[in-house]
Amino acid sequence: MTSYTLPIPELKRLEPILEELFGYRRAMFENELLNVYRTKYPNGISKEVANNYMIACPFLDEIAVDNGAFDYHRYAPRPASTSMELDVKSFIMDTEHEITIVLSNDTILKQLDKLLQDYGEKDSSETIRTTLLIVAAIYDKHVEGELYTEITMSENTLPYLQQVRPEMLKLFELLNTKRYSPSKKKELRVFNPITIDNGVKKITLDNSCHWLTDLLDDYLQIYLGVKSLEEAQAELKEVYAEKKGR
Repeated sequence: MTSYTLPIPELKRLEPILEELFGYRRAMFENELLNVYRTKYPNGISKEVANNYMIACPFLDEIAVDNGAFDYHRYAPRPASTSMELDVKSFIMDTEHEITIVLSNDTILKQLDKLLQDYGEKDSSETIRTTLLIVAAIYDKHVEGELYTEITMSENTLPYLQQVRPEMLKLFELLNTKRYSPSKKKELRVFNPITIDNGVKKITLDNSCHWLTDLLDDYLQIYLGVKSLEEAQAELKEVYAEKKGR
């Protein structure tokens, strides 16, 4: 196992390449960036500087209870966030400090140097070397189960992706499919009464003033992350369509 010191300006310069070619996300080195902040700024930073890196944190506005993918708190429409917090990663990425990345293979530095020793352009060779070192560190994190991105995974994530999300997309499609008057081609906003049957009891709701369909559409707009009917239909077709053929 060996350590490699990486200047933060160099990491920032390479981020576009890493994002495009290797799916890099800044959160993959969140621990390293946080360690730099704690080491270099044990007493924090001035309010004047921090103001330039404050971001909304809606999670601080919510009830501190989450029972998983089926908890109504997760899907209830949320008000605009009033809580703010320091975006440490963005602040540190604007500094001239260094982070230390750990590589499990002690010989990888020598192997890369050997492969690139006959490469003509020195600047390009160094860029390739550093990029591959970063990718090697990311892979090591993956192997050790320590690779994190901005998406928080939980035991409910897979059931959500396989079962809940496609049903939400179908409901979004139903609610946003336009209906037109046969004669004037004018869009109609008409919903028939809604029947709910749980296998034991059945009820029919008039959906007066579109109260239920509006609520459903509101939370689907927020939590599906799709911007249009076409986008939802494309995901249903490309991701969740029944596989045919061999």
